[in-house]
Amino acid sequence: MIAVRADFFGRCAEHAGLAHALREATVLVGPMSPAELREAVVGPAAAAGLVVERELTAEVVGEAADQPGSLPLLSHALLQTWRRRRGRTLTLETYRAAGGIHRAIARSAEEAYSSLTPAEAAAAREILLRMVTPGEGTPDTRRPTDRTELGAATPEAGHVLEVLARARLITLDDEGVDLAHEALITAWPRYRSWIDDNRERLRAHRRLTEAARGWHDLGRDPGALYRGTRLAAAEEVFTGPGRLTGLTALEESFLDSALAQRDQEVRTAARTAGRLRALTATLAVLLVLATTAGLIAWQQSRDSERRRQAADAARRTALSRQLAAQSAGLLSTDPDLASLLAVRAYRTHPTAEAAAGLYAASSSPLEQRLSGHTAWVGSLAFSPDGHTLATASDDGTVRLWDTATGRSLTTLARLTGAVASVAFGPDGRSVATGGADRTARLWDLATGRAVRTWHTGDTRTGSGLDRHEESVAPVAFTDGGHTLATGQADGTVLLRDTATGRTRSSFAALRGGPAGPAGGPVASGGVQLVFSADGRTAAALDQQAGTLRLWDVPGRRLLGVSGGYGDGAAAVALSRDGRLLAVGDTAGTVRLRDTATGHPHAAAAPDPGAAVSAVAISTDRRTLAIARDDRTVSVVDTSTGRRTVLPGRTDLVVSAAFSPDGRTLATGAEDGTVRLWNVAPPRPRLTLGDPDSTCAPVFSPDGRLFATGAEDGTVRLWDTATGRLRATPARLGHAVTALAFVRSGHTLAIGGEEDDVRLWDVAAGRQSTAFTAPGGWAVAFSSDGRLLATADEPVHDTDTTQPLRLWDTRGGFTKIAEHHIVLDAPVVFSADGRTLAAATSESTEQLWDTATGRTRATLTVPPGTSPLAFSPDGRLFATGAEDGTVRLWDTTTGRQRSTLTHTSSVVSVSFGPDGRLLAAGGADGTVRLWDLATGQAQRTLATPRSSPQVFLSPDGHTLATDSEDDGTVRLWPVTPGDPDAAVTSICHALHRGLTAHEWAQYLPGRPVRRGCAS
Repeated sequence: MIAVRADFFGRCAEHAGLAHALREATVLVGPMSPAELREAVVGPAAAAGLVVERELTAEVVGEAADQPGSLPLLSHALLQTWRRRRGRTLTLETYRAAGGIHRAIARSAEEAYSSLTPAEAAAAREILLRMVTPGEGTPDTRRPTDRTELGAATPEAGHVLEVLARARLITLDDEGVDLAHEALITAWPRYRSWIDDNRERLRAHRRLTEAARGWHDLGRDPGALYRGTRLAAAEEVFTGPGRLTGLTALEESFLDSALAQRDQEVRTAARTAGRLRALTATLAVLLVLATTAGLIAWQQSRDSERRRQAADAARRTALSRQLAAQSAGLLSTDPDLASLLAVRAYRTHPTAEAAAGLYAASSSPLEQRLSGHTAWVGSLAFSPDGHTLATASDDGTVRLWDTATGRSLTTLARLTGAVASVAFGPDGRSVATGGADRTARLWDLATGRAVRTWHTGDTRTGSGLDRHEESVAPVAFTDGGHTLATGQADGTVLLRDTATGRTRSSFAALRGGPAGPAGGPVASGGVQLVFSADGRTAAALDQQAGTLRLWDVPGRRLLGVSGGYGDGAAAVALSRDGRLLAVGDTAGTVRLRDTATGHPHAAAAPDPGAAVSAVAISTDRRTLAIARDDRTVSVVDTSTGRRTVLPGRTDLVVSAAFSPDGRTLATGAEDGTVRLWNVAPPRPRLTLGDPDSTCAPVFSPDGRLFATGAEDGTVRLWDTATGRLRATPARLGHAVTALAFVRSGHTLAIGGEEDDVRLWDVAAGRQSTAFTAPGGWAVAFSSDGRLLATADEPVHDTDTTQPLRLWDTRGGFTKIAEHHIVLDAPVVFSADGRTLAAATSESTEQLWDTATGRTRATLTVPPGTSPLAFSPDGRLFATGAEDGTVRLWDTTTGRQRSTLTHTSSVVSVSFGPDGRLLAAGGADGTVRLWDLATGQAQRTLATPRSSPQVFLSPDGHTLATDSEDDGTVRLWPVTPGDPDAAVTSICHALHRGLTAHEWAQYLPGRPVRRGCAS
């Protein structure tokens, strides 16, 4: 049995064994009840043959009840009562004489203490103090002590112990001494005051005692002696007069040894310090010498490191530029590799060339490259929401892809034969496949399992059974997904109920009418059978007969028959609604037919080329995709015939499909690769103007307004932020031919076809000045508004020149100079107004000093040069030509600095506000943006119309294009280059890094680094 005081119960948890024992069998002993107290008093007395007065019992119970720790006090009080008894009765009188429960133990202790001599009293004080441990956050507790410890403390210890034991204050055994009652600590005021007066000394003494014992147990190991602050604290408490009376021999030896060790260490440290001082003096001189040498060496090392870093930076810069140049060279033929080299170039060192390469590569329409199939991908289908793409391959699998991330979602089929076709159900929850294993399957996308499987021999229509041992080629859902149409290689079309699996009907698509009960399929040398995506229309091409039949699938009704296709027809496609048919042949011709009328489509026929391998039509029938045997894929606008060739030459494309919104084109190649292309035409931020606004427009200097002129003489000001018409400041009554703002933006010059020029106060909305002079066809303001240049209507005769007049606008219009030019190009001022430029002949551009009228430079340009523009700092002059080039000239020397190449004849040029960006419009409708620091094209923009005039806004964030085709102005956002975003775009599209072969070819001998693939 173990008894634990309540205030020490928590300490038991520090010992695993004790905690376990207490957890298994703990009995909580609470205070005694009055009845139990009465029994504790009367019971032992009765056992001894004594009688306890009722009054005594009542008083004892009253004093002890609800008093924590009262039992030891009660025990001592009853003992003293027993000693004072008369006869066999314990009375209340003797109990009170003994001091009662609260004073009996103190009275006994005082009586015993008073019987001692002064020396013995002092010894008793030391002994009793050794027998208590001061609490730290807990009540003080008794401390069992060895007799040897107490006997060594004082010579009077033996007698004192006998006196205290007789008074029942302590208990003695052969080896130890302990307080009889812990209550003595609190019940005896003298003892309490001794403890309070010596509390810190007692705590220090207890620590010293334990440390001395540990030192002794370790064989008096010097390492266990007090040091530092602990030794200093012990020395302060225990040294001085009378200290030996408070310590045992072991404690005294421990403290003396610690002090001796400290003194020895001090002497040793002093000797060491002396030697160190001498050594320091010697080393000081050496240190000065070493420091000097070290500084010299450090400087040399630093210079060497700088040279090493510079050399390394130069190598990385050179490699980055080399990779960027290789990327630029591959961009048109292998955009995937070009893009990866651009990423590697930028990660090698972020040079301007590498950044430009990134921008050029990231502008590719390739959005995703999907890898997973191991063979020919012959069929593609988008889900109705366009978020998922299904791909069918000759490797026997159908894969589903997330079109946003390019991540493979699941693999539906792993068949023994090729999967020839795939189609999504209208609800996007099911997929149908047809394959070379002569089966059609219906798949539940929620479970990934085939819920229906039809074999080509299973064509039950109720009572009859037709058998066609043919592969299933096209599949399509119709009738809201309740019916699946499947086509077979012999031209038979079967309509199956998706709920029951039964075949509802069938027809021979090459026969010209529904198949009768006795009829069979037509055996044909070559059959092309396709369905529209909505499953309502089928096109069946008999290559042997050269005829094509169009069918209403649900009604099994023949819509029309056309001929003349021959056996060269290689690819057939229907638009989603079946309204447009495209047939491509091996001669490279693609024919479009309106299925509603049966006539050729009114759109411009696509240019012939290599043999056609696949065709696809967008949902809105505005875009046609053509894949050819030369491994090119082109996108054709069916309304204009304009063709855009997608960059790079992939493996042979054998399938193509547009997303429902027409913005994404998926292509499947014979190597198993699927690519997603962004084929949506770029969208302007705003469209301004109307069909009559044909005059070359202009930005206001702050970029907030855009001015346009019209054939009817109206000038309009548009808000470039909202696209709303802000004002109509002028109506000339005849066509507006030219517009120009003064740099302040307060004045707008308006030129008319009747050789008049008017100045308008933009803020007030009224005319400020008007004068009639030859030269209203072209106008230009100097930046300060002081000079105005005007030119006459152009005469398109290279031998005829027109006057260019320079006017001083201060105090009226005064002509200050006149030059002769060929006006096939605009008249432009430099930003500072000191230079005026115009064409003086078919092959020369003249730069004049506006202050003196003298020629500053004469530039020899190619014939057909028309657009002109100064850079903002006036150091460069840009010209565009019919040969598809933009030339940059040094305005100081007149020498050509560089040449940029466009995709077609250049019809307009414009500088950005910092002079780093140059925009050029081409006759083919494309606009190119160049970074002049690198000479690399950052972006190519395909505008809806041909020959766009281009204008970069004063803040460089907006590009305006104006075309005479429709008279509207379109505002396009120009975002600053973000290399990290370009890297992310490339890696998102390609999902791979450089292969080992590519790395060895372009980065031989260099450690392989992480590319796009992690």
